[in-house]
Amino acid sequence: MVENIPQVSEFGEGYHGFWTYNIYNINAHFGTADSLKALTDEVHRRGMYIMVDVVVNNVAVAGNASQINYAKDIMPPFNDKKYFHQPAVGIKFDDQWSVQNGWLAIEKVSLADLDTESQYVQDVWHKWVKDLVSTYNRM
Repeated sequence: MVENIPQVSEFGEGYHGFWTYNIYNINAHFGTADSLKALTDEVHRRGMYIMVDVVVNNVAVAGNASQINYAKDIMPPFNDKKYFHQPAVGIKFDDQWSVQNGWLAIEKVSLADLDTESQYVQDVWHKWVKDLVSTYNRM
């Protein structure tokens, strides 16, 4: 539901929610903040709930991992190299460290692996989730 990278790549367009670009904006493919509020209001009126699938372990970068400019290519609050594991490009699925810390990177789109052990990264996500719930839980 968050804004995905705006670039179209050989793999298509980031409409699916897994190429996170800006966690503070709604993905335009799914509507606006007001339309999400209207949806949650209607769902709650019918006695149901909304479940949001959140990707917290990476953000997407349009480009190769070896050429990332963190300040330019990644939106705040994670636009600094210190919030990421070092790019261990090319995950080796038989190596647990590589699976947990590597970047899934291809030439046109890289999934920059956030350092989820970082207190700052954890604090950002905790606050973001609380804000999300308080904004859209309008029962």
